[in-house]
Amino acid sequence: MIKKLSRQLSEKLHHFLADNSRNKWVYNYLYYNKWITGHLSFFNTGIAPVDEELLTLRPNDFENYQAQVYHETIKAYRRIASDKNSLTVLEVACGLGGGIKYFTHILPNATVFGIDLSFTSVYRSKKLCDAAHYAVANAHQLPFKSASFDLIVAVECLNKLDMDLFFAETERLLRPEGVLSVVDFRPMMFVDIQEKIKNICAGYSLHIKEITDLTDRVLEASEQDRVRQNRVLGRIPWGFRQVARELMVMPGSKRHTSYLHKLRCYYLFTAQKSSSL
Repeated sequence: MIKKLSRQLSEKLHHFLADNSRNKWVYNYLYYNKWITGHLSFFNTGIAPVDEELLTLRPNDFENYQAQVYHETIKAYRRIASDKNSLTVLEVACGLGGGIKYFTHILPNATVFGIDLSFTSVYRSKKLCDAAHYAVANAHQLPFKSASFDLIVAVECLNKLDMDLFFAETERLLRPEGVLSVVDFRPMMFVDIQEKIKNICAGYSLHIKEITDLTDRVLEASEQDRVRQNRVLGRIPWGFRQVARELMVMPGSKRHTSYLHKLRCYYLFTAQKSSSL
């Protein structure tokens, strides 16, 4: 009876968090609660395999599968942009700050900014990495001058945004030949999100350079990341454990099943602003 009630309460909590995923107060609570996220510096899904460059940069780090997602955004940037001695980088929805810290290490000469709608997120990010600049802000209306950034990165937040408003703001903020690098998930087949992105970008000076399906790499990481998953799960109060299983895409979770059957996709999308504007 107790187990049944616990399961029902956990399911209700999961649905509440899912239905209110755009609510900054939900994230303020999750980021503030040390029992849930105090031992983490990333709040995103992981992918495998992990590159040697990242392993050298972050030896013996138990969140390297999550950091690899950010590493993919930099690899994508390097594939299409000319090298610069210094970059100005913005991460939209900087979460717990792990991505920001990674950028300051992989791009030591860069000026890095992070924004998030959650004030607790900005507080946590500052504590983790004080070498960057932060602001509490809405991704649809960012507090920066036009043509301020060479690279804008957004990890797992585009699904919560109005894509038209976000792309318009990105177009405004990027310098000529600046790059937008996005990693996100959607409860749809990869070909469908691919077509949707192409259609929306057609209305902006953002030229698509690549759209890559990373779904299989999520499933691979889910199998290889068991030690971290169990370590995280063991620290989380019982009422949040079902939510945690979903967020970590653990085998047996609904998210894992939907990825497995290609009903949900995880993808990398990179675009470059025209040089003539």
